[in-house]
Amino acid sequence: MDTLVQAMPIVWQRLPQVRLLIAGGRTNFSPLLRRQIEALPSHQREQILVVDNFDEAEKPSLFAACDLLAYPSQFESFGLVYVEAWACGKPVVGVRAGAIASVVQDGVDGLLVPPRDAPALAEALIRLLENESLRHHLGKNGRQKVLDRYTWDTVAARFRRVYELAIERGLP
Repeated sequence: MDTLVQAMPIVWQRLPQVRLLIAGGRTNFSPLLRRQIEALPSHQREQILVVDNFDEAEKPSLFAACDLLAYPSQFESFGLVYVEAWACGKPVVGVRAGAIASVVQDGVDGLLVPPRDAPALAEALIRLLENESLRHHLGKNGRQKVLDRYTWDTVAARFRRVYELAIERGLP
């Protein structure tokens, strides 16, 4: 998230009305993130809202309040938060690293940027924030991906097929 906070002053130069919502549970990185936010000028700090430890039932409302999801973590193993954003029809911005590059299709259901590259992240955010049609298109594609791949029925059918193949091949 530190890269996101670093990217925001660049975004605010072009789009001063933009607000940043950071939502999630407290982690070992939370104090670092707080210090980074506190180091910003007061007029920029006022444009950031941090919501810690919210109830899962609040997630749809948080996504509804946003135009997009930016989660530039390079340490995600799968990226469930991207699927959650897509389920709400939101486009996503992630990093071209680890498993995320295999979950998010750059230019199809989200945008990918190099890890730890605040200027590239800022440009991706600006591109989406200035282009409602692109936001809608990527969010719609992401939602369709969720419906095609990540519903309980779809996942259960895939697991069932794996078990059927294992039984056919006599695997223990």
